[in-house]
Amino acid sequence: MNETKRRLSAAVVLTGILLLGVLTLSTGVASAEPMTPEELFEALSGGWAMNGTITIGEQTSPTIGTRTVSLTGPTTADFVVVMEGEVGAETGKTWWDADKEKVAITEGDEAPRYYDLLPNGYGGTYEMDGLPELGIMENVTCEESETFVDDNTTVKTWTAKNTTDIVVAKWEGTFTRIKDAPVEEYEQIGILVIGHGSPSDSWCAPLRSVVANVSSPYPVELGFLEFVPNETINVAVDKLDEAGVTKIIAVPLFISSHSGHIGEIEYVLGLREELLPMSMMSRQVLVEGKELERSIVALEGRYRVSYMPVAETVSAMGVSAKHHGGGEADEEELVPVDTPAEIVLTNAIDDHWAIADILVDHAATLIEDPANETIVLVAHGTGNESNFAGWVSSSKSLAEQMKFKLRHGSGLNINDVRYSFVFPNETLHSDLLVRSVVENVSATSDPIVVPLMVSEGHFTGRGIPGRLENISYAYPEEGARALTPHPNVADWIELTVAKELSYPSVQIYDGEELLTITIEDAGRYHGEGVVEICPCVASAFRSTLRAFSDAELWDGTPRRGDVKINSGHPSDGHVMTFEYILNSTEDLTIGEGADIVNTTADNYVYTFSRKSTNDSVTLRVKEELFPEQFFELRTKCKLAKTGKGDVTKEAMKAFKMFKEELKEKLMYLPVDSVFEDGN
Repeated sequence: MNETKRRLSAAVVLTGILLLGVLTLSTGVASAEPMTPEELFEALSGGWAMNGTITIGEQTSPTIGTRTVSLTGPTTADFVVVMEGEVGAETGKTWWDADKEKVAITEGDEAPRYYDLLPNGYGGTYEMDGLPELGIMENVTCEESETFVDDNTTVKTWTAKNTTDIVVAKWEGTFTRIKDAPVEEYEQIGILVIGHGSPSDSWCAPLRSVVANVSSPYPVELGFLEFVPNETINVAVDKLDEAGVTKIIAVPLFISSHSGHIGEIEYVLGLREELLPMSMMSRQVLVEGKELERSIVALEGRYRVSYMPVAETVSAMGVSAKHHGGGEADEEELVPVDTPAEIVLTNAIDDHWAIADILVDHAATLIEDPANETIVLVAHGTGNESNFAGWVSSSKSLAEQMKFKLRHGSGLNINDVRYSFVFPNETLHSDLLVRSVVENVSATSDPIVVPLMVSEGHFTGRGIPGRLENISYAYPEEGARALTPHPNVADWIELTVAKELSYPSVQIYDGEELLTITIEDAGRYHGEGVVEICPCVASAFRSTLRAFSDAELWDGTPRRGDVKINSGHPSDGHVMTFEYILNSTEDLTIGEGADIVNTTADNYVYTFSRKSTNDSVTLRVKEELFPEQFFELRTKCKLAKTGKGDVTKEAMKAFKMFKEELKEKLMYLPVDSVFEDGN
C-alpha cells in the first residue's frame, strides 16, 4: 500500500473509531464524580468542528472534519462524522446501557464498544485484531476517551499499542462546538468513472489501471457505456450502492464533453428522460477496425443499440457502395440505473492542463529540431455540426497549451502546434481532416503527429497511420499513443472530483464568537467586493487550513490575537487573505528581503505561531507544484508592467495560463501534496 493510500485508509478507520470517543486528559474542568448519562449526552449533543492529527509510525497527517450528535432520547443519540476532503460520512448510534452501566457506541453494523463514565467525559479500553487498513497486522490494545475542557471544547486522543506496549498509531485533537453541520456534508460520496468501452480487452485494460491508481478515500468504480457486459455503468452503480453512497460523482473519461455519447450517458444515469433525436441517428462507426452501422431504436419506452456489419461492393462500372454485410446485428440495451443516490455528471477531459502535460510528454521525446517541427494533434471528432464546435474549441485550447508549455516552460521553441480530426464533417471541414492538416504542415515544416485518444487501439495503431500513407512524419512509440495509462489521468479524475466537493472553511474565535471563513470570503476581500481567488489567495487560505489543524499547536480552535503569521510572500493576495483571517495587520509579518518582482518557490513559506506558548509550525509549498519556468516568466511580466522590460503577448498569455494551473493545484490537490514542513 502506498503512503498516500495508507493515510487515506487511516482516515477511514479513524472516522469510525472517533465517531464519539478518544484518552482521558487532565483539564481545567475537574469533577470528583463521573458525569451522569443524562449530563454526558446533553453535553455531547449538537455540531462540532474537528481538528486533529493522525500519527502512524513517524508520519503525521492532519484530519479536519465535523461531527453532529442528535439526541433521540435523554440517553440515546444518532451521530454523523465527516472528515472534510478525505472521507465520506460515517453514521452510528450511542446509548446508555443500564445493564452494563456503560456508554455503548456502534458504527454501521458493527458490534458496540463500551465505555465508562468519567469525570468530565467518558473513556474505555478494548482489543482489536490488528488495523490492516493502517498496515498494522498485529493485535493492538486501544485506549479511547473524550473529556470536556469547557462547554464548547473537548479534547480527544486515541492510542493503539501492540503487545509490547509500543504505540503503533495515535490520533489526537479537539472538537469545538459549532452550529449543526450542513446536511450536504453528510453525503456518502462515491466516484463513478465512465469509459466508452471496446470489445478489445487491451483497449479497456489501461482504463482499469488508471482507475485503480485513483487515490481517494471514497469508493471508486469503473463502468463502460458499451461492449463490456460485465462492467457496465449499471454494475458499477450497483457496487457503489452496496458501499452505501448517497451521492455519485460521475466522471466521463471521454475526450470531449461534446461527444455524442454524453447524451446516452445522461440517459443511463437518469439525468434525462429520453435521448435526443441526434443520438438516435444511424451512423457508420469503426470498432477495432471493423466497420459497423450503429443505430439506436426506441421500442416500448426502451432504447436498444444495434450494430450491423457493413460491407463494401464495387460495381462493374467501378462504383463502390456500402451496405449491410449480412448476419445478425449485435444489440445492447441502454438501461437507466436504479439507485437512490444523487448523481452529478462532470465534464469530460476537454482541455484540462493535466491532459496537455501528457501530450507534451508524448511529443517531447520526438522533438529534434523544434524551430522546424510542427506538432499535429489528432482527435476522433464528430460529423455532427452542433457538437463539432466543442471538439474544435477544446482541441484548439490543448494545442495552444502545448505550444506555450513547450516554448515557455521546456524552452523548446516549437514552430507550431496544430489540431486535426479523424472524423469531422468532410464536406464542411475537409481542411481539418488529419491528412489535410499533415500535408499542409509538411510543405513548410516536419510534422510530429500525436494522437489525442483515450486508449490505444485501432485508431492509434492502424487508423491514423493508414490515413497518412506516403507522408513523412514522426509518431510516438506504442505505449505513448494515448492518454491512458499515464498517471496524469488519475490526477485529472481526482481534481475533477475535488471540485465537486464542499470546500473546507477556516474557523477561528473572535472573542467568544466562533467565525467560519470561506475561501470566497477571502477572495471577496482581496477583490474588494468581487470574488478574486488568485494562486496567492489559494495558497494563503490552504496553508491556514493546514496550520490550524495542528492539534499539538492549538488547544482547540485558534483565537484571534493569539495567532501570528509570517509570510515569505509579499503579494496582495497573501497579505489580504492573512489579514482578513486574523483581522489584524500587527499579527502579520512579511519575510525579510521579500521582493514582489523576483519571487521564487522559497517565498511560498509560512510560519504560524501561537503567541501564548511561542510554539509554531512552518509550511512550505512543494517546489514541484510550480509549472516549469513559472517564476522566470512571472518576473518578465512584472518588469514589463513597470516599463523595465519587454514581454510578448504570447508570454503574457502563457503566464496567465500557468497561474490558473497553479491555482487549481493549490486549491484542490491533497494537502500533503501541496505542503511540506520545513524552514
